[in-house]
Amino acid sequence: MNSRRKSTDSRKLPENPKWGEDVARLHCLQALFPHWAGNDGFYLKQIKESIDATLEDEGIENTFENFSQQAESLHLQTPGGIPASHAFISLDFSNRTWEPLFARQEIIGHLKGHAGTEHIFLLILGLRRALFPNAQYRTKARDQAYTDATHFIDELTLQWSTRSSKVHLLYI
Repeated sequence: MNSRRKSTDSRKLPENPKWGEDVARLHCLQALFPHWAGNDGFYLKQIKESIDATLEDEGIENTFENFSQQAESLHLQTPGGIPASHAFISLDFSNRTWEPLFARQEIIGHLKGHAGTEHIFLLILGLRRALFPNAQYRTKARDQAYTDATHFIDELTLQWSTRSSKVHLLYI
């Protein structure tokens, strides 16, 4: 068939890291404000844009860490409408090397602190950087080590969270 429309090889498209970060921000808001937003993506985008505007107005750099702190402070300031059964845990491994024993201890400590919480949003930052601090290229061995580390965290979270908790894991 001769079609004037040609498909584009997705491997040749430039990656846009902003898209991934926007999705992560929306997941963060969905975990913190499920009773406000429900499944309404438009409302989540409105909350996201208002937090972005607040960061810009205050002259704060619009990083994910600052965004999540602002969202969490909004969550804590909200009177009544949101139950206290939502928790946000952010673990940044980017400035240290990956040590499963210490990571295990830190994750378990946070999960124990939020035992019985209905929704837990667990954000893991910089895991690939912690595993390979000086790596310049992706290899099969590095990808396998990253997959093993994520499975380790997944299994640990599954073991140490309560059955009534819904844990939302996000790796950035």
